[in-house]
Amino acid sequence: MKLFKKTLENIGIKAAYEERFKLVKATEDKRVICDWKQGKDELYQLVGRLKEVWLELTARPEL
Repeated sequence: MKLFKKTLENIGIKAAYEERFKLVKATEDKRVICDWKQGKDELYQLVGRLKEVWLELTARPEL
């Protein structure tokens, strides 16, 4: 009976660990996606600013 009880405890521990591992993995995946979206937004802002500066430079009359 003790062995059976220990086995159930081990299964419970393993199941809890696996569930926690899944949660950690999901959190890491969400963080990566969030970081990627933030990086993409920053890239679009920089490209927009580059276009503005380029237009300012090309719009100047030649001296």
